[in-house]
Amino acid sequence: MSNFLILIDEERTKTDEGIYNFAVNLSKTGNWFFLADNIKRKFIFFSLLRNVRKYNPDHIIYIPTASLTIISFLRATMIKKLTARRIFLIGLQPRSYNKLIEKSLSLLKPDFLFVQIKEELNFFRKNGFKVSMIPSGVDLDKFHPVNEKEKIQLRKKYEISEKDFVILHIGPLRKARNIEVFEKFADGYKILLIGSTSLPRDEEIKQNIISKGGIVIDEFLPNIEEIYQLSDVYIFPVQNEGAAISFPLTILEAMACNLPVISTRFGALTDFLKEEKSFFWADTLKEILDKIDKVKEFQKVQTRKIAEQFSWEKVAERIEDVIH
Repeated sequence: MSNFLILIDEERTKTDEGIYNFAVNLSKTGNWFFLADNIKRKFIFFSLLRNVRKYNPDHIIYIPTASLTIISFLRATMIKKLTARRIFLIGLQPRSYNKLIEKSLSLLKPDFLFVQIKEELNFFRKNGFKVSMIPSGVDLDKFHPVNEKEKIQLRKKYEISEKDFVILHIGPLRKARNIEVFEKFADGYKILLIGSTSLPRDEEIKQNIISKGGIVIDEFLPNIEEIYQLSDVYIFPVQNEGAAISFPLTILEAMACNLPVISTRFGALTDFLKEEKSFFWADTLKEILDKIDKVKEFQKVQTRKIAEQFSWEKVAERIEDVIH
C-alpha cells in the first residue's frame, strides 16, 4: 500500500477554513500523513525535506491555500525536484490566467492534477495535463443526525427556544459571501451565523443580524456538529466563486446531520449534486423564501443519504484509484 503525505503551505491552530479543513480530514484516511509547513515564506524547503525523510512517503499531495496560481505550480515543481517524489496537486478554488501564464503552465505540470469544477477540468486537459475532478468530503461519524429530544437539549445548551425556526449559515461574515441576504428575512426566523476565526468579519452585518434577534458566534466551536443538529435548515447564499472552496464543506456537513439545505448554484455543486431529498437550489431572495416554505412542509428529510456518497474515505479511494 502506498504512503501519501498531504502537504499544505500554511500552519494553523484551528480548522475552520475550507482548504485547511479539507487537507486535515483527507489525511485521516488510510495510510496518509498530514504536514503543514509555511513553505510560502521560504525559498529552500529544509524543514520539508526533513519531514519527507521522516515520513518517507511514496507520493506527495500538495494542496495550496492560494489554489492553482502560477506560484503554486512553480512550488510544486520545486518540491518534486527536491524530494524526488511524485507530486499531485489539488486545486479547490478556480483561478484565471492570462495567455502568457497559460503557456507557462505547460512547463510546470505535476504528475497529476485534481480540480472540482468541470470548466477547470476542460481547461487543463486542453493544456495537456493529467487531470480529474474530485469532490469534497465529510466525516460521517462526527456529523450525524440527532433525535428530537437531543435537539431540544442542544437548544437549551445554546439558549435557543425550541419554538424558533432556526436558519443556519457557517462561514466568514463577509459581504463577498452575500451574507447580508439573511438580514432581509431575519424578522420572521431565528438566524444563526457562525463566523470564521481565521478571516476578517464585517462588523456591520454582524450587528444588523443581532439587532433583528439573530445570533452571531464568531469563535471557534470544536463541537460544530451540535450547531447543525439544533438547526432547522442550512442556507448557502454565496455567489462569488472566490468566497469559498468550489464544493463547500458546510453543505456536506449539514446534509450529514440530515438538515434540509438551500443553496445557490455555486462552484462545483451543480457538477456533483442535483435537487433532491430536501436539497434545493435558490439563486434569488424570492427563491430562498419559497424554498424555506417548502422545507417547513417537509415531513421526512433525507439529505443524509446524499452525504453518505461523499465520505472522506470515498474521496481518498477516488484519488488512489486515479493515481494507481
